[in-house]
Amino acid sequence: MRDIAHIAGHGNGTAALNVMSGSMSLNVRPPIEATRDWALVRLARPACTKGVLPIRVMPIDRILKEAEAKRVFQLSYHRDYTPWKLAYGQPCAVGKSFEQSEWSAIAQDFSDPEVLILHTCDTGGASSGSPILLDTPDGPAVIGINVGTYQQSKVLMQDGEVKKRLKADTIANTGVASAAFAGKLDAFRQAVILASVAEMRELQGLLAQRQLYSGPVDGTYGADLKTAIEAYEKAEGLPVHMNATNIQEAIEPQGGKTVAETIENNLRAVEEQAKKTGTEILVHLNHPNFHYAVTAEDIAQVIRERFVEVYNGHPGVGHLGDKDHASVEEIKRQFMTQEVHLAVGDSNQNSALCATPGFGGINLDIPAIDGQEPLPLAAFTLKS
Repeated sequence: MRDIAHIAGHGNGTAALNVMSGSMSLNVRPPIEATRDWALVRLARPACTKGVLPIRVMPIDRILKEAEAKRVFQLSYHRDYTPWKLAYGQPCAVGKSFEQSEWSAIAQDFSDPEVLILHTCDTGGASSGSPILLDTPDGPAVIGINVGTYQQSKVLMQDGEVKKRLKADTIANTGVASAAFAGKLDAFRQAVILASVAEMRELQGLLAQRQLYSGPVDGTYGADLKTAIEAYEKAEGLPVHMNATNIQEAIEPQGGKTVAETIENNLRAVEEQAKKTGTEILVHLNHPNFHYAVTAEDIAQVIRERFVEVYNGHPGVGHLGDKDHASVEEIKRQFMTQEVHLAVGDSNQNSALCATPGFGGINLDIPAIDGQEPLPLAAFTLKS
């Protein structure tokens, strides 16, 4: 007898709202979007009574070392072992380069290769979506999700046309590292989900009034509505985080009609206190890619914004960007016209997400003040 736990909302047609996925559609040709082939699902009731496995985020190079130490393995329900017997994939290899192909060529075939796990676990049929696990002193931890198999095709060409397709080379199995989705888990847990089709129709109507949604008002959730919601969130209530050092009294957060105006208003509030108290105050914009709130265009509009966090090691801040958003490094290249910049490493950790220690430095290119020499380059390492 099977005990089936349904997706939340299955009874009233709102199940799609209880699923967060890496993408609504996937490229299976280069650039292959294997690293977006994941989903978070809210169930109507817990499927497991004995607890859950923790998620651990780590860079691919660290996963390679753990695999060398034979601490990486995989569990799944293979189609090969009926009726649905759990299969244990013994400690398996994880690599970048393989006998048939080097990493430099492989990376070009994938979008977001920095969160791609290429492994040789004995996955078997129907094992897509199974966990890639790390053996830890506290028990297994999820470090990724198995996706599929990576093959390189070979063809014979003549006059620009394919004349013959040769047997493809199987390189490795593919997986997506937990860094690709772990940062979205807390937001998904806290999200307020519409409970009925009527509420969905109301949402579609409101978004249509704002000229953000042009699809049917039918109470269903699809790609068009997802895009409209993201557009609304982009315009309303985006998290703009700023830090001010050496303030003399509390400064209330300042809002604005746009992201650029919000940044401008907060900078002005800091400058007013600095002038009032006669103190130097350093203010900088934090992690612009957190919820993809701040773009290079936003920063470029604020002339007085001279300090921006250009690196953050926490996995939840979108530092590497995605197919729709530039990485922070790309943002930096777009707006970097001044000589003063701020780099900050972040070593925040919690039970589900573990950021890697970062390296930061402050480079101040300023003239002497009152005969005093400018500060030298200050560099620091943040250790967890």
